[in-house]
Amino acid sequence: MMGAAHAASCVGKLVGKKFKLTPFSVKMLVIHRWFDITRAKTDLGYTPIYTSEQGWKETIEWFKKNWLPTSGFAGRE
Repeated sequence: MMGAAHAASCVGKLVGKKFKLTPFSVKMLVIHRWFDITRAKTDLGYTPIYTSEQGWKETIEWFKKNWLPTSGFAGRE
């Protein structure tokens, strides 16, 4: 994927267009992240507004609507 991202960056420079597939976006997609809100709950009395499942569902919907290309990619027209 990183090779494709570098290729897209090079092609983008040649044609004067910026593609969403960049080496930075690939790094951010594969980076390991772990979040734990236990201390926020115990120390601050924090209560999440959304469950993890609701949050992921809304995040995926947002990315499909706002980030993915809208034509010529994976059969989306």
